[in-house]
Amino acid sequence: MAKESKGSLNIFEQYLTVWVLLCIIAGIIFGKVTPGAAKFLDSLAIYVNGAPVISIPIAICLFFYDVSHHGKD
Repeated sequence: MAKESKGSLNIFEQYLTVWVLLCIIAGIIFGKVTPGAAKFLDSLAIYVNGAPVISIPIAICLFFYDVSHHGKD
């Protein structure tokens, strides 16, 4: 990442909206091109009373985000 002074935003944070929009668009395209992959990822969710409680792929991403940022304040 680019060097940053204390209190300033890094490049990822500055363009967070752009990254989110690109990921949404990529996800829609990926879902249209490979619908089986979307169904497979959906099947990895933990369901309680027929409602998804947590998606395992999302949980893994959150876990690694937490681990990679542990102790960096």
